[in-house]
Amino acid sequence: MATSSLAARWHALTAPLLLDAARREAEFARLAAAYDAPERHYHTLQHLENLLNRVGEHALQDPVVVELAIWFHDAVYNA
Repeated sequence: MATSSLAARWHALTAPLLLDAARREAEFARLAAAYDAPERHYHTLQHLENLLNRVGEHALQDPVVVELAIWFHDAVYNA
């Protein structure tokens, strides 16, 4: 999933939750930069893609909460 695909998924997920498009874009940029940092070896954009692609495989009670947890689960990385 390219960064543009991740961005589209982020915006579809968060648009109903955060009406300010500029804030949504800024938060996506912050998350994408964090997960794309050179010191990241596992918790990367590819890792996010892998997890997000698996969400649909499960009958989740609240998939929005699960997707948000995926996006933020390791946004701060202190290796």
